[in-house]
Amino acid sequence: MFSLDNVPLRVQYLGISPLATQYITDATYKYNALEVTVRKQLPHSVQLQASYTWDRAFTSTPYGINTPPYNILQMAPSTLYHPERFVLSYTWNLPLGHPAGFLDKFVDGWSLSGVTTIQDGTPLTIIDSRGGTVFYGSVSPGYAPAQLCPGQTIANAVTQGSVESRLNNYFNNVGVFCPVPVLGSDGVGTGFGNIGQGVVMGPGQQNWDMSIAKTTKVRGIHEDATLQFRAEFFNAFNHPIFSMPEVLNEKTNPALDVSNANFGKITSTAVNLA
Repeated sequence: MFSLDNVPLRVQYLGISPLATQYITDATYKYNALEVTVRKQLPHSVQLQASYTWDRAFTSTPYGINTPPYNILQMAPSTLYHPERFVLSYTWNLPLGHPAGFLDKFVDGWSLSGVTTIQDGTPLTIIDSRGGTVFYGSVSPGYAPAQLCPGQTIANAVTQGSVESRLNNYFNNVGVFCPVPVLGSDGVGTGFGNIGQGVVMGPGQQNWDMSIAKTTKVRGIHEDATLQFRAEFFNAFNHPIFSMPEVLNEKTNPALDVSNANFGKITSTAVNLA
């Protein structure tokens, strides 16, 4: 008897839905990087390792334009990479001396170690959810590119100063962005804006994870042992890691939508350096 119950077991490639019509992607991804690592052991039991990455990543993603074919794959900066990243790891056996007697058990064996990460933010794309209404299905609804006003550039769209001073105005919306163009004679349908993808950078990040440890050798009757006290401090200097949405991610945070009152506002922090 014919049955549909075992269709998933009869597909050409196990794990792929029987309703799938596309087995390959039409997108491309390019990545180039310069990676440098330096290791050094210094006097007084100091060990260092520093890694620096300078990279560029591009991906072809759907982008709406107002002329045929209206939906193109534009090669643009990937929203998942950090252009520059520096990581320093270190260990320092503290030179506190070797006093005689029982006091040596308290002074000897202290060490300081940690990992410091400093990196750029990720590329962001500014959108206008009012755009693209006449091109149904051309790009994901609500993700039309924003429109720069005549004479305005990306440099005018980004405010200056520290991230902390720009939490409510990370982007400049005073005379920089205009409504997306209206297409057709009814004055209702809208086209796409002219801003590129991934052309502005999100907030940079830095994080210091540190630990201090005390190692003491304990002599036993039958065998020796090692006792370690360890205290760890994550994000020791409490540097906030600000969170901004990436293009085509969840729409619950409207910080990249020029049509929303919260445009350019940073309203949350992240918990890691992803």
